[in-house]
Amino acid sequence: MRRLNCRPGELAIVVNSFDPANIGSIVKVLGRDAKACEKKFFWRTHAAHTLNYAKGNKQYRRRKGSLVELGPL
Repeated sequence: MRRLNCRPGELAIVVNSFDPANIGSIVKVLGRDAKACEKKFFWRTHAAHTLNYAKGNKQYRRRKGSLVELGPL
């Protein structure tokens, strides 16, 4: 199993996202998003400012959502 860098409750930095504008943002890790995708590991996150998220062909700007790769601060 792949080693995970973050745990729920920790602050993390976005290192990979579908939208390059999200990279470098600091977020609070809420937990794993089991509904997002079975091929990749997604995190549920909360940010102090809005981030860009996608679901299907639609894009959203929200403070809470799912992101792909996070790194510890």
